[in-house]
Amino acid sequence: MTGSYMMFYADRKPHNDPKRIKIEITNEVCMMIMNYHMLCFSNFNTDPMAQFYMGYSFIAFTIITVIINLVYLMT
Repeated sequence: MTGSYMMFYADRKPHNDPKRIKIEITNEVCMMIMNYHMLCFSNFNTDPMAQFYMGYSFIAFTIITVIINLVYLMT
């Protein structure tokens, strides 16, 4: 569902500010990546060490998303 929303958003561009459009698309991409990480935490991935390292990757993407949004809010 996120992919179809992102395509709709990129096509229609409901906001007038180009920076706002970029931040919204970036947020959607980060959310898609984090949703794919969630698959790796299920029984789909049977290696516990891979799940452990995916946790670090998930935290890194969360922090990147927060930093990008905070920088956008501060500017």
